[in-house]
Amino acid sequence: MASSFSTLKFELIATGEQSGTWGTTTNNNLSVCLTEAIAGSTDVAFSSGNVTLTLADSAASVAQPARNLRLNLTGTSGGVRNLIVPAIEKSYLINNGTADIITVKTPSGSGVGVAAGKTTWVYNNGTNVVDAVNYLTSLTFPAATSLALTDGGTGAVTALAARTNLETNICKKGTDI
Repeated sequence: MASSFSTLKFELIATGEQSGTWGTTTNNNLSVCLTEAIAGSTDVAFSSGNVTLTLADSAASVAQPARNLRLNLTGTSGGVRNLIVPAIEKSYLINNGTADIITVKTPSGSGVGVAAGKTTWVYNNGTNVVDAVNYLTSLTFPAATSLALTDGGTGAVTALAARTNLETNICKKGTDI
């Protein structure tokens, strides 16, 4: 029986195979594949088009961006684009450093749009990429942070400033409430 590969392209050595060299394969699985999958971070460059990430049957010390946990999207996308990832179960932290929305999706899925300059956590369920988190029991902002009105906040860190902001923005003549 020949070696095979997992969905993240770890080499699965068949019983009795690779006599005298299995240590190299095992070390590659641990030092390359496992490191990329658990803590790896890599840049994915956009240049006026969609980007498709693939995985090859190799555990050798060749970086495979689709295996990494964190994907830093860079470059000039030239408009709204797609980052197409393999249809396997996997989490990604997406840091969109481009100037446009990038939708992270599988080849047949609809995916999740990541706004320019934002970072989010997504989950590839093998069919589609979805938000990894959609509920938090609590959320705390640092004391000096205010949530803008356009994001559902008051734009202030004190009650008096919040009241002023709300009165100014809600009670304007001709403004819908």
